[in-house]
Amino acid sequence: MNLRNLLFLLALTMLSGCGCSDDVTLDYQLTDFEKSLIPFDSDTEVEFITDGQVIIKALNTAKTIEIMDLNFSDDESCMSTLIEIHENELIFENEGKQFGYRVAKNHGNISNIGATDGIISYCAEETTTENLEERLTNILTDGFEFNNVIVLNSIDNSTFIVCKANRGIEFIKNSDGSYLKRVE
Repeated sequence: MNLRNLLFLLALTMLSGCGCSDDVTLDYQLTDFEKSLIPFDSDTEVEFITDGQVIIKALNTAKTIEIMDLNFSDDESCMSTLIEIHENELIFENEGKQFGYRVAKNHGNISNIGATDGIISYCAEETTTENLEERLTNILTDGFEFNNVIVLNSIDNSTFIVCKANRGIEFIKNSDGSYLKRVE
């Protein structure tokens, strides 16, 4: 065998040995309960009542579902980490208010839920869990009782949002003491 063929064989062996032989995909998906926290498959009009007993209309937009690959590097990594994200918006057009609402898995299969009105961010207390169902609580506020809900607090705890499975956002408490409560 001549030197040229030997170098060609050596180069071919090196190039073919540089790939992945053990591709790994970590796939973190929402549980059925977590998916139910944003139940809107199409735009849905809902009604809320204010603390002044005025009925106002809002639109829950159809949820968007995204599977995001967290492998952002340019290297040829064999590892792929997929997380599932569900999002929608609750829009009070006549009130000029809009809330983004999100349920997601994070790296490590940690469940996360949050909302924002563009200025204030709301989130559940910082506890590590793989299922948001573990965060269910009961709350009594402004004469209303909410059972088996998740409470999202603002960072300064001056405002909060109450979320319920199969209903989405149920109650919004504002810093001035006013509120919006979803009508059945």
